[in-house]
Amino acid sequence: MWIIRLASTLYNNFLPFILNSGGMAFGDGSLNTTYCNQVTLSVLGIPGALLTIGCRGTLVISSGITGAFLLATTTTWSSNALLGWNCMYAFNSNIMYGVLYTFSPEVFPAKDRGTGNSLVSTATCVFGVIALVIALYADLKTVVPVYIAGVLIMVVGGMSLLLPYEPQGKASI
Repeated sequence: MWIIRLASTLYNNFLPFILNSGGMAFGDGSLNTTYCNQVTLSVLGIPGALLTIGCRGTLVISSGITGAFLLATTTTWSSNALLGWNCMYAFNSNIMYGVLYTFSPEVFPAKDRGTGNSLVSTATCVFGVIALVIALYADLKTVVPVYIAGVLIMVVGGMSLLLPYEPQGKASI
């Protein structure tokens, strides 16, 4: 989870600067357009959250697709294209986060669940701050942090196949 938090924060911090430094001038940054786009992203994310089924397999697929759409946003040259990529990113990332938040507690034995969830939550917050520090000191004109973010999300999906426990269809331990 903490790797995904690091990657998501890197993406959200770097993409606007990269697009702007690459000569992107969308010219439609009005409040109306901004809020309309935000509502669109939020509404399209809802079905993603509702499709949170399965565990490891769903996490692998949704992480791979989320990372791919995250990488695809760097290729956009128009506001509508960026909105399209971000819609697909929002939909698939909601599936990924839904699986993560249902899967994580089930991995820990019942007696250690509170401690385990607290440690995961703490690590997630710490890496969110680390991503902000990276954004402060990194070159904002390079696309590398966004590529790293996309690859990190895909790697996490692949790493989930290595987990020894699949909680789907089993009683909690």
